[in-house]
Amino acid sequence: MHNTVPLAIFSILIGAVAYALYIWRTVKGQIRPHPFSWGLWAFVTGIAAAAQLTKGAGRGSWVTIFTAAVCFLIALISAWHGDRAFPPLDWVVLMIGVVALVFLWYAKQPTYAAWCATIADVVGYKFTIEKGWKDPLSEDSISFALNSFKFIPALLALDSYSVATALYPATIAVVNSYVALMLIQRSRTCRVLGEARGNH
Repeated sequence: MHNTVPLAIFSILIGAVAYALYIWRTVKGQIRPHPFSWGLWAFVTGIAAAAQLTKGAGRGSWVTIFTAAVCFLIALISAWHGDRAFPPLDWVVLMIGVVALVFLWYAKQPTYAAWCATIADVVGYKFTIEKGWKDPLSEDSISFALNSFKFIPALLALDSYSVATALYPATIAVVNSYVALMLIQRSRTCRVLGEARGNH
């Protein structure tokens, strides 16, 4: 088996840069994350990490564990610097996350837990996508792009490949890529429209 430690560490370093940018912009008041949403992401990402570990993901799960921890940190920071509105959809994400926890700890079904955690995480992006569409400057496209890229070496670092180990990182990589591209495109569109209005 090839040495996957460098890949795992590389993925964590990418994530660290992404979250450092996000936290810095949050503290500066440039973006306003939702504490409840980030707390939920910490919860479901933690479940996904546990499912990975249960199915032998090995070092490939390090970045998922790291992500869960930083999501919790951002939830705490955003409680002071973020938006305190709690969208109803967040409660749906919470319920799906609880179902994932039941599958993992009581039913001993890490694969089903990974499915539920992944679905919950993706559903949780709805508000971020809507907010970013309306105001692309309210989110950080670079952070989302880096958080997508970080899962590539993490996937390569997996010791075991299965739905439980690969579904979550692969899906979140795609979703983060979509959000990053959407934010970039919307920023350009809003800038062009702003310039067009300025010419009238």
